[in-house]
Amino acid sequence: MSKTKIIRIVCVIVILVSTLCTTIVMTTNSDGKKDNNASTTTVTTTTARLTTIQTTTKNKSTKKKAKKRTKTKAKVNKQEVLTTTKSTIKSKIVKSAKPKKKKITKVKQKKNKVTETTTVAVEETEPVIIDNEAEYSADEFMNMGVTYWNGWRWTWYSENILPGGGLEIPGRYVDESGYICDENGYICLASSSLGKGTVINTPFGKFGKVYDTGCAGDTIDVYVSW
Repeated sequence: MSKTKIIRIVCVIVILVSTLCTTIVMTTNSDGKKDNNASTTTVTTTTARLTTIQTTTKNKSTKKKAKKRTKTKAKVNKQEVLTTTKSTIKSKIVKSAKPKKKKITKVKQKKNKVTETTTVAVEETEPVIIDNEAEYSADEFMNMGVTYWNGWRWTWYSENILPGGGLEIPGRYVDESGYICDENGYICLASSSLGKGTVINTPFGKFGKVYDTGCAGDTIDVYVSW
């Protein structure tokens, strides 16, 4: 319960008591005038006491309110003091803080080493061809005209009919068997299935190299001088 409610209840009680006293006084007046004087004195004393009680209660409530106000003011003053002290401390710290020196890291650049590359031209040399054992001699092949060996159909054509000046055979010569060869000993061949420069084995004791075209797909034509 709040203090105002308590005060109201006390006032109600006082009023009730005063009404009771007045009723008592009225009853006593009927009995005699002597008692009337005594009752009036009692009523006055009771009312005086009640008024003193009311004044004391009011004084207490006002004192308590004053104490609360003083406490709240003291708290506000403390908070203001704390805020002021904090701000002063922060300002002192900011002033005392020295600026940090930035570290400058120097990066040493490595000198790029220049590596010179020298290109050496290497001449390609043809492999040394070792003669194989001939399956057919030049005379047999010339007389047969056609032979089948290693999956190919072998025929011959003569430089006497087709001189072959445009074949560009390096170191062109005719060997002892009558085959036209290049500077590395390869027999000159014609083929439409194999590309120019292809080296294959032949049944005539030597390797051959393609320099010409213009024959059937499964045929290898051998260039001869007879």
